[in-house]
Amino acid sequence: MKIRHKIISMITAIIFLAGMFSVIPLTAVAYGTYGSLTYNTYDSDGDGVYDYLTIASCAQPVTEVEIPAEIDGVPVTEIQQYAFGGCNNLKNVIIPDRVVKIGKYAFYDCRSLKEITIPESVVSIDNCAFKNCSVLETVLIKNPECEIYDSADTIFNNLIFDEETGEDFNSINGIIYGYENSTAQAYAEKYGYNFKLFVQGDISKNDLIDLYDAIEVVKYIMKIRTFTETDKQFADFTGNDAVDLYDAIEIARTLI
Repeated sequence: MKIRHKIISMITAIIFLAGMFSVIPLTAVAYGTYGSLTYNTYDSDGDGVYDYLTIASCAQPVTEVEIPAEIDGVPVTEIQQYAFGGCNNLKNVIIPDRVVKIGKYAFYDCRSLKEITIPESVVSIDNCAFKNCSVLETVLIKNPECEIYDSADTIFNNLIFDEETGEDFNSINGIIYGYENSTAQAYAEKYGYNFKLFVQGDISKNDLIDLYDAIEVVKYIMKIRTFTETDKQFADFTGNDAVDLYDAIEIARTLI
């Protein structure tokens, strides 16, 4: 009789578990490559259709990377932890305006990276995301409410010795750009980092829009000079995600 009860209990438990898994779908994961990038694709609701993907790693020798907004129709939403960690030759990376999260140590030890534009879509930057980027000069954070992990290590490339306290403290040999009263400003001020307002049209980054800025846009259009990706963010005065003659005209109009 006891054996019969045990068998019935086991069958009941199996049926219960089977019912749970039929109600709660398992997340399916697929792996792939895109140029120098490897990525993970997720089917979060178990309906057989991939919902989003994350950048998992990058080939170490790469010097330039443009992360796609989507791969095979699946949006790129995250740069995983250590995805670009140790890419010492990486000089330029473009993050699409679809990514919502930059994981911890995502760009750790990228010792050739001079600038980075973090698009408005990014809502969180995790701990040590840009630690030890030794030549990083410009960090533009376009989301005024982006959650930046509360540590001096999140964006850091220089260790300074304080003779008064006898202790080392983190610093950045560059400037964090963002909007007034933004989390970028609060973060920079808390840790004593240089902060400047992001002003579209101020290509010279001298805190004012002048004729020089309009001229530089014209030079770029005529292919007399080049713009970095961050330069393009400043030059896009009209905010249409392109640098064109309209930007030069509108900048000039502000001077009339």
